[in-house]
Amino acid sequence: MTSDEREAARLHMVANAHIDPMWIWDWGEGMHEVLQTFRSAVDRLDEDPDLVFTASSASYYEWVERVSPRLFSRIRELVEQRRWIITGGQWVEP
Repeated sequence: MTSDEREAARLHMVANAHIDPMWIWDWGEGMHEVLQTFRSAVDRLDEDPDLVFTASSASYYEWVERVSPRLFSRIRELVEQRRWIITGGQWVEP
């Protein structure tokens, strides 16, 4: 690969979290994992303006909205900026 080809090459990486909140944990533990994961994602997005994050499962967003409205508001801002991409469309990941 020539130096021109290396400079022209572009790598795209999108951060994602796969959470199974009911697999081993009870609801409280699963909710805690969702909150911690989403908070960590927001922190990483704040650190790196080029980072994009994805997460699925509509239930997670409902939980966060109910338990941490401030975090939910920040996620909404990131969605509007197209830096947080909501994927899937199911209530919980299958």
